[in-house]
Amino acid sequence: MLNKQTIQLGLCALLLFCGLFPVASTRGQSQNSTSVFFMGRQDDDGNNKINGNDRSRLFFSTDRSPAVQISDDQENVLQFAVLADKTRVAYIIRPGNTYAVVVKDITTNAIVYQKPLNLSTTRRIQIFSNAVWVIGTDRNDRPTILGLDPQTGATIAQHTMRLGDTQIYIHNSGKWALAYNLNGAMDVYSLPALNTIDLTNLNGYVLTPPQWAPSGDQFQIILSPENKRDDHYLAVVNLGDQPTATAIDLPDYPSENVSYSALWSDHGRYVVYAATSTNNGKPLPSMLIIVDTVTQKLRSVFRPDMTLTGLSWSADDKQVLIVGQPTTTSSTDSYTFMVYDTTTEKSFDLTSIGRLEDALANMNKDMKTAGLKDTKRLNILIRKVAAEEALGRGERQASYLSRSPASWRPPARAQR
Repeated sequence: MLNKQTIQLGLCALLLFCGLFPVASTRGQSQNSTSVFFMGRQDDDGNNKINGNDRSRLFFSTDRSPAVQISDDQENVLQFAVLADKTRVAYIIRPGNTYAVVVKDITTNAIVYQKPLNLSTTRRIQIFSNAVWVIGTDRNDRPTILGLDPQTGATIAQHTMRLGDTQIYIHNSGKWALAYNLNGAMDVYSLPALNTIDLTNLNGYVLTPPQWAPSGDQFQIILSPENKRDDHYLAVVNLGDQPTATAIDLPDYPSENVSYSALWSDHGRYVVYAATSTNNGKPLPSMLIIVDTVTQKLRSVFRPDMTLTGLSWSADDKQVLIVGQPTTTSSTDSYTFMVYDTTTEKSFDLTSIGRLEDALANMNKDMKTAGLKDTKRLNILIRKVAAEEALGRGERQASYLSRSPASWRPPARAQR
């Protein structure tokens, strides 16, 4: 072990796209249709308000059609999950002070089974063709993973973790589960038997939460050897027929007052690693390490007065959008944006583009105030000149940003 009334839509919604998961033909939906499963409340107590006293229900809609309620009127739904082919849904209800799992056939809305749970809380439910998995805590508040037969509801496997802060995550294939806590312990299980996978070749303390790859049967994690806590390495673990682990050494970093993050690129070739430390409560400059998990090559991005974070990747995983924040201020106005190209191993600053937009907006206002009406033509001219200058500086790669807008994805941080 490694140490049909007015409905208030809830915040929990699951979008399933039929291009990936075809809808059952009995519903007569096209392969390009979109299905939405969501939780919402109705005014059950008749006080003309939606509040916590009203039961949470599960609904289903396809191709903007009116929503159909899946759960029964008397059920209060807490969590739910949908089978990949959208033929079945599993959800957790709370009848009184207990919990139960309900599995239903989506086509007929018929109950497959309802199974009471001997748990004190439930955190998550997932359904696969071979099992329904419930993650929660037992009567002693210890994290527990419970597997049920998808046809009968019989218990096929159950395991309770020893450490109370253990987090449990199941691979999207339903074949493996990760259990870890930030004190440095981790286990990997094969499902549905919940057998521990031998990873004795991984030694040390866990510095970052293990993260499943966007595709494939692997995960990555940052570890530190027990006898050399300032030494770090990235472990990429492939859980195929013969589990293997590839260790990639990372630059040493002092272990005191440090938070670590490691995130996959969108298509799973690179891992972006950062270690951020503080001095008297103020952040210190941090180096961003881009690890190529195929060639094991390390690329570094560093600004002497900034902490750096990777935000978003291009469609081909060749370029990453990075945000830098000066260590001397917490103002968002001082953020710097840059793009790093893994092929050329060069970065270019995008901050000036934002400043140009601001300058154009201010100039438009001034020109309108002065009675100059045709600002569109001037804007086009200025943009053309700016584009020519950018091309002259070799910033041709910036064009992909217009096709792949950046999205903020906060890094998962784990502080020892």
